[in-house]
Amino acid sequence: MSDHSFTRKEIKYVLTPKKFHQLWWSMKEYFVPDTYSQYPVHTVYYDTLDHQLIRRSLEKPKYKEKLRLRSYQPFADKGESFIEIKKKYQGVVYKRRRLLDYHTLVGAFASKALIPEEIRDENTYISRQIGAEIRDLTARYELYPQVYLYYDRLAYVGQEDSEIRLTFDHNLSYGETILCDKEALQPFFEKPLIIMELKVPEAIPVPLAEIFSRHEIYPGSFSKYGYYYQNCYQKEKQVKGVRHA
Repeated sequence: MSDHSFTRKEIKYVLTPKKFHQLWWSMKEYFVPDTYSQYPVHTVYYDTLDHQLIRRSLEKPKYKEKLRLRSYQPFADKGESFIEIKKKYQGVVYKRRRLLDYHTLVGAFASKALIPEEIRDENTYISRQIGAEIRDLTARYELYPQVYLYYDRLAYVGQEDSEIRLTFDHNLSYGETILCDKEALQPFFEKPLIIMELKVPEAIPVPLAEIFSRHEIYPGSFSKYGYYYQNCYQKEKQVKGVRHA
């Protein structure tokens, strides 16, 4: 993997396991497994100490932005990791990401700061455009790692159009510390749910739209970091407040 930029619409759906199986049997003929069809996703979201970025995002403004580290193996392993800026404007997602080496990644966690200065140097790790976007974001906010999220992903691409991507995320969980073991992760939901995400360059293809309608599957707004902040972080904060009352 290397550096990437994406511009596309991302449409999310929250499914029960039963709905997932019903829907998949109706539309599987339109998809084939992606090059990496099954893999874990490890993500660290950065925010201000008072969670300013996610609080603003949850207000559903026309424009919003996030900064995160992402890896497809545990961060403790010496594999590939990325720093990503994800922006959304009027429903269209713009994502920029850049490959990080392991030692730079460890330095970022050790300092508990955004990222070491050398990563923001446009002449080394970060391309000029991505470096400029990171410098702009970090100039406006003082950001720190806030939560570690984990989930397993199934990924597919369109049988006839490879620009159409479909992913199913399950086993969503979070860690109270950035480099916690998988055994220490806490589940997102009381009952299993699957987050389906359809990524398309334009509108949803008509055959898929008809299948979704037939199964009464409707898009919804779902942010993994937003869900964590509203339903996990706030709940834990309230419990700790009661304990210390």
